[in-house]
Amino acid sequence: MNSDRMSFQKRTGRVLTGVLPVLVWLAAVGAVCFLFVYRNSRFTTVGIANAQTCVFTAPDSGWLISMPVHLYQQVHQGQPLAVLRLVPPTEIERARAQVEAEKAAVLAELEYRKLQVEQMLRQLAGDQSREQMEQLYREHQVALDAEKTRLLILEIQSRLEPARIQLKDLETEKKVLENLLAKKAIEPYELQKVSVQAEALAAQIAQDERQLVEARQDLEAIQSRLQAFRASSRLSSEQMLSLEPLQKAIALQEKRLEELSAIDFDVVLEAPFDGIVASIGCAVGQTVSKDMPILTLAAPSADFVTAWVPQEQSGSVTLHQPVEIIKMSSPRKVLRSEVAEMGPMVELMPERLWKNPSVPEWGRPVRIPVHPEMQLLPNELVGVRGI
Repeated sequence: MNSDRMSFQKRTGRVLTGVLPVLVWLAAVGAVCFLFVYRNSRFTTVGIANAQTCVFTAPDSGWLISMPVHLYQQVHQGQPLAVLRLVPPTEIERARAQVEAEKAAVLAELEYRKLQVEQMLRQLAGDQSREQMEQLYREHQVALDAEKTRLLILEIQSRLEPARIQLKDLETEKKVLENLLAKKAIEPYELQKVSVQAEALAAQIAQDERQLVEARQDLEAIQSRLQAFRASSRLSSEQMLSLEPLQKAIALQEKRLEELSAIDFDVVLEAPFDGIVASIGCAVGQTVSKDMPILTLAAPSADFVTAWVPQEQSGSVTLHQPVEIIKMSSPRKVLRSEVAEMGPMVELMPERLWKNPSVPEWGRPVRIPVHPEMQLLPNELVGVRGI
């Protein structure tokens, strides 16, 4: 009996001897984990993660004609976000009507110069030789052909500019209708009608562009002929009919057409950096006023933290002071950083950082850079230890 009891005690002792180190090891691991979690959960103040943001506003009054992005869409640098039309259609038509009026005035001047040529030829018929009269006629005819070709070029350009604007509008409308058709919000024939109009207008523009190239080539050939005539001409300057008033009138119209072409009717808002569309303040087709918010673009992750040092401790913080950023959301992380910038004065802290919502708190702001690998969401609360 005694031997059995002693044998049992020996076996129990051996078991306890083998289990005890394991228990001690587990207790040590638990203590380390507890201290690590406890250390990470302690911080001296709370900061707010901030990211690069960009608020796009209307540069002038107009309306929104296109927005190829949607809320919370991820975009890349240089990607178009919205298209604004700042000049109303009435302004475009007014400018076009002004060009047409100036072109009519130049055509009238051209006809007047033709009559002058014929009158001069009749006057010279009595006292000039046939050879001189023919040379004078040919030279003036070539000069008039050059000016008529310049007018033809201006006429084609005056058609091209409004047509290109109209084609751009049709293409934008086509994209909108394609999206609506994908959502089954319209009938297919509406998209087909706009597509046919866009194709016909594109064909017309292509034809006008070909005619413009040919007219410019003809003008170069005529100007070469005119220079050759003048180089070999034996007529005196008094016998030459001056086309300077006509040339000035055409040059004035060319300048006006260049001004019309230079008018930037559409303003494209592009993403200055990679980010996410955080908010949209306008809908396509909506009228906008100057400085009206269109949309907001935010970086996908925070790149710095703003913390506020209590005013009674604001003098103890220095630049490049080492600190630790504690991410309180999952997965929890700790990042070593430093105070990069400090505010020049004590200011009112954000209300969400007040310990008591009814008692305002003041502090000195400091900026602490963080690495994107920290994966802090913009406006996320983080712990700051070391200040």
